Amino acid sequence: MVAIRVNPKSPTDFATEVSSITPIPFDAGSSILSAGDLVQEAAKRLEALLKEHPNGLIVVRGHRDQGDTQALLVQKATQDLNGLPLKRAQVVRDYLVKFGLPTNRLGAFGAVPGIENAFPVEVCHEDTAECHTRNRSVDFVSNGEAPTAK
Repeated sequence: MVAIRVNPKSPTDFATEVSSITPIPFDAGSSILSAGDLVQEAAKRLEALLKEHPNGLIVVRGHRDQGDTQALLVQKATQDLNGLPLKRAQVVRDYLVKFGLPTNRLGAFGAVPGIENAFPVEVCHEDTAECHTRNRSVDFVSNGEAPTAK
């Protein structure tokens, strides 16, 4: 008799759990990681999810808001504003790799409002501090798991 291991969670469950992880906030115009506790908590959850789902793939997705534009102008930064979301995503991805997560299962993506991309960008349009913070963050998404060889 051959034992078959059945994973009780589907790729859809994996994607839902990945996207439920608390986004990592950034200061306006910055890609400096300062929310260490949140990133460490995210790393632990992602590590557990990747162990449960050996084919799971995760994209670290960075965002920006209009406050970033103002902050970069004040700083006279030469950094490309559309590059800021990707830089934020790469900073968090680098942290996750140092934590021990496998590089081949993590991607980094900079979501820029108004540019079509593979993952829909949920943009908060209210002029509130909470909305701006949500837009200046990195979140985690997945479209499921990589196909397995048969």
